[in-house]
Amino acid sequence: MSKRIRLIAFSALFVAIGVVLNVFTFPSVGFFGRISLVYGFCFLCGLYFPPAVAFLLPVTADLLQVWLFPQPGPWVWQLTLSNGMMGLIASLLCRGGFSLKKLTLRLCITGILCLTLCSAGLSAWGEAVFLFDIYPYAFAKSIGAALNITSATTQGRWAMLALSKLATQSLWIAVNIILTLSIYKGMPLAYRMAMGDSRHAHTTEREISAQYSDEKDKINGQ
Repeated sequence: MSKRIRLIAFSALFVAIGVVLNVFTFPSVGFFGRISLVYGFCFLCGLYFPPAVAFLLPVTADLLQVWLFPQPGPWVWQLTLSNGMMGLIASLLCRGGFSLKKLTLRLCITGILCLTLCSAGLSAWGEAVFLFDIYPYAFAKSIGAALNITSATTQGRWAMLALSKLATQSLWIAVNIILTLSIYKGMPLAYRMAMGDSRHAHTTEREISAQYSDEKDKINGQ
């Protein structure tokens, strides 16, 4: 099986995972709102795929979710674009075999950029335009009332939603970074072997175990 076919197969697997994560949601946790694992999915796309593919996989997963499992309200293209941008940012900053310490730092920077540019930027804008009158957004509206921000304009709605996302999504991004690092530590060598890395074409099981130990040491920065 060629490397291109393997890339297509793994891309399809990631898209399927993305669709499931887009559909499956956890209940809200008080002040911090609904738990989302989509951040982690986008980060992993960035870690394992080049930038163009890392952008397209979350976009494709979101479009399939909208088509197969439509939610109340119209399709919000800003949310789809936001997911793609998160995968792109993660690929540009984190893909390249860094030690665990460097990868953690780069993922934290990625999380900050995704929080400000994607969640509080694109996503909040789309929700302000298309969904503000459909969903309650109680916390965002309470921020608006406290800061005397009007909901009569799109700019006011965006400000409410952006501030609420900055306050609530930072925790879930931190959780997703931890999950991403945990998954990444467990599968980098296996993934490269499945993708057809010629260095492992004739590797025995014992050699795989030894190389995997070396790989873990490198990732842990030991």
